[in-house]
Amino acid sequence: MESTTPLLTAPVVANLRQRLDVDSTDLIRRYQQTLHENMFTNRSTRPAMLARIATDEVTIFLSFLENPLREVAQARGAHLCDVGLSELSVLGLSETTRQFFLGRLHNDLIVPTLQAIDTYHQAVIQGFLQNREKVILTEQERIRSALQRTLGRFTVQFEAAAGVASATTTILDLDKLLNTAVELIRERFDLYYVGFFLIDE
Repeated sequence: MESTTPLLTAPVVANLRQRLDVDSTDLIRRYQQTLHENMFTNRSTRPAMLARIATDEVTIFLSFLENPLREVAQARGAHLCDVGLSELSVLGLSETTRQFFLGRLHNDLIVPTLQAIDTYHQAVIQGFLQNREKVILTEQERIRSALQRTLGRFTVQFEAAAGVASATTTILDLDKLLNTAVELIRERFDLYYVGFFLIDE
């Protein structure tokens, strides 16, 4: 763990904690609004997840102010990447935090608080960007595997269709043709049972 240097004095942290105790529901609401506004820029975040993300953000940010461990903020950024937030959403959380405190602090608290916010969000963004490459590679591999499975399935289908088409041009006896087609399909798709059902006119 990195050594911690207090970003804020104990009285300043106490003031911010008191402010959050009074107004945390407003900050959570603002976070949710920001996340909702950027919803369509996210990869896979569902609307039902926004309240939890917003609530956790308040808790983790306050914890960081009291004990400024950079790796905790980086882990938060990595988590936000994992749940599918976009860069716009993460930057929006940062801007929302700044705006929230700017409107509620006395002048002597503004500069140190903004410095603490910036330190926290720089670490969050760093963790987000470091994790994003891993997430993208994992998603690309999952897409590649799905495409290979689909192509394999189509190949088997085309081979079965070609085999049946070839049989129809060379076998004139209907019973033999049907048995050959059934066996071709069963073998190509590795099925236990295949049957043809003929209907009358």
